[in-house]
Amino acid sequence: MSNKVLVIVASSAKGNQVEIDIKSIYDPNYLKYRGVPKGLLPISGKPALSWLYEDLKELFEKVFIVTDAYNFKHYERWASSVGFSRENVLNKGISEGVFRDVAFVKRVKLLEQDVVVTFPSVLWDSDLNNELFRSSSFTLHTSDTNIPIAYGLGCEDIAHLEKIDKWNPKMTIPVPNGRLVAYANPNISFQEYLDHWQDCLRDRLRIDTSHLQTNPIHQRAYARVGLMGNPSDGFFGKTMSLLISNFWAEVTLIPNRPEELETITILPNPVSDPHSFLSMACLAGVSEIDGYETGDRLLQACCKVFYRHCQAQKIPINTEQGFTVLFETNIPRQVGLAGSSAIITALWKALMVFYGVTEKQIPLELQASLVLKVEQDELGIAAGLQDRVIQSFGGLVYMDFNKEHMEKHGYGKYERLDVSLLPKLWLAYVADPEDSGKVHSTVKQRFLNGDQEIIKAMQKFASFTDQARHALETHNHQSFAQLMSANFDLRRQVYGDAVVGAPNLRMIELARQHNCAAKFPGSGGAVIGMWNGQDKSTEEKDLLDLRFALEREGFVFMILLPKVYE
Repeated sequence: MSNKVLVIVASSAKGNQVEIDIKSIYDPNYLKYRGVPKGLLPISGKPALSWLYEDLKELFEKVFIVTDAYNFKHYERWASSVGFSRENVLNKGISEGVFRDVAFVKRVKLLEQDVVVTFPSVLWDSDLNNELFRSSSFTLHTSDTNIPIAYGLGCEDIAHLEKIDKWNPKMTIPVPNGRLVAYANPNISFQEYLDHWQDCLRDRLRIDTSHLQTNPIHQRAYARVGLMGNPSDGFFGKTMSLLISNFWAEVTLIPNRPEELETITILPNPVSDPHSFLSMACLAGVSEIDGYETGDRLLQACCKVFYRHCQAQKIPINTEQGFTVLFETNIPRQVGLAGSSAIITALWKALMVFYGVTEKQIPLELQASLVLKVEQDELGIAAGLQDRVIQSFGGLVYMDFNKEHMEKHGYGKYERLDVSLLPKLWLAYVADPEDSGKVHSTVKQRFLNGDQEIIKAMQKFASFTDQARHALETHNHQSFAQLMSANFDLRRQVYGDAVVGAPNLRMIELARQHNCAAKFPGSGGAVIGMWNGQDKSTEEKDLLDLRFALEREGFVFMILLPKVYE
């Protein structure tokens, strides 16, 4: 490695023909190139600058990129993609010319070494590397068009750069204007780029495709219902939760072909991430009903947490092959059935399959905690562990979120129970719900403030869970029903009717009028229930009458189907 420094000047004040042409093209196939600097346009699937950096990074002690305010974010994101230090991407604001921009780098980074200057649109040739060391003061230019493609600047020369407009090197070195160097020509058109330059380095790839994945990966995660103890899962309590197959989220991960190897693409879901609307009236209506929260942010945050966790734990994953990912879901929104965590869990499982990560490397308990991290830490979504645990384990699970165990291990104590112990369960939910996250708004803070009323309530919720487990294991469904009612009554007492909400209270009221016990399965917007009458012969009629009563008032009713992972 040389003690020289490489400065890549990406702050040219002059435009180039490729970028000018792109701005005049409105073909949807090429809109993705709009605003992308020429040096970052893909050449054989990788930005031109990536090829340059790979060829030259080992030859220099340090590498810097100086750019302007207009393109800074482009180069910053490129830096993140190749592990280039973001601190070495400098924003000059407005370019004052190549040499003043280099002088800016010298001032900011206190450079004392000789400097080699080049540009991001130069596709380097290994034969040119020796030219970099011929002199500390040279200009490397093409022999045909006389375009400068590199400068060598001695340390003593840099001090005068701010005072000069034209560089007078000690040596000028012409380079044959071959296919690589010619890409730097500012006059090549976008059509020429498409015809030749886009694929000009295909022969250098030499990719071994034998190990690449080709088949799409499909992973589902299902909705869940909290049977007992919730919402104490967010307060070091105990809960019992059931996964149901009525609703699901499915992620499809499509491995990339060799020509687009490392790219990660997140495709929007047409409902959760509407980017196209039938009209302005449709856009306004969708915005009023669904707000502006998107589903693709869940996928992006999940990928980040998965990648960083594998890095931190030194779990080997080969990231040379990228993928396209999309999701679909039929889990009703904002009714507390864990729709967001289902999307994340499905992608997490797909990523483990794609990268060959095993449950031994990331156990189910830890997977649940990491999915929660995606929502809480990355996206600021108020959530507890219960949802992610049951979506990782499946079936019926007893969960103990003991504080000491949680703080020591990062997860609770989880135990699978026999699903066949459960009574017949039903679900009702609000067809046009409001935000389910409002339920936790004040209670959490009171708990953190040491409010004894809340602390004791959470302990009581936890005791309901232990009693409910005993009731199931002794086949005492009547006791289980009574505990469901008690769980809701305590929740109503703690949160108050204003927070619980009139629609939720009405569903509970209708359930009790038809010989059923019911409670919230999540944070509100839905209720889960079971028949609790005295004469078994009336169960079918009671449930049918309840269904009709709920449907008349605009609620949705269904019998639950448990989901056990094989």
